[in-house]
Amino acid sequence: MGPLAGALAGQIRNLAEALLASAQPEFLAAIRTGAQARVNQLKAQLSSQIANRLTNQLNRSFSFYDDWFDPAIGLRGRFNLNKAFYLFAESHVGGFGIGSDVAVQVYGALGCQITRCIRAEAGYRYYYDDFRDESANGFLYQLSFHGPQINVALTF
Repeated sequence: MGPLAGALAGQIRNLAEALLASAQPEFLAAIRTGAQARVNQLKAQLSSQIANRLTNQLNRSFSFYDDWFDPAIGLRGRFNLNKAFYLFAESHVGGFGIGSDVAVQVYGALGCQITRCIRAEAGYRYYYDDFRDESANGFLYQLSFHGPQINVALTF
């Protein structure tokens, strides 16, 4: 999707020029007679007309919905440092051009087994997804986010 109103620049310019041309005779008459109040009134009316027309032309919304399925393969591992602390890592790779071109997720954490049923982790996650749909006017969905993450898990 192009920039907002990118294709309307010529239409907007033509609209403003047409409104100015239609108001020109009244402006000239008011200026010749020295009626400054009338000139100010005409300016306000013209400004209001241009604002209303532009609002009607530009006040639009765009939306697009698409669904896709990404197969993924991954690895997950846990390395116990001692009875309470452990290192955890997982990674998934998917897409393969079936849904997304590529989808990647990587997570690494330091965990603590608080009780037999409760554990907590502090780690870092990275996620990237690149989906293109040429049949939908070149729709492109690229997402990349990363940051720290804290997890608390209950096992029952």
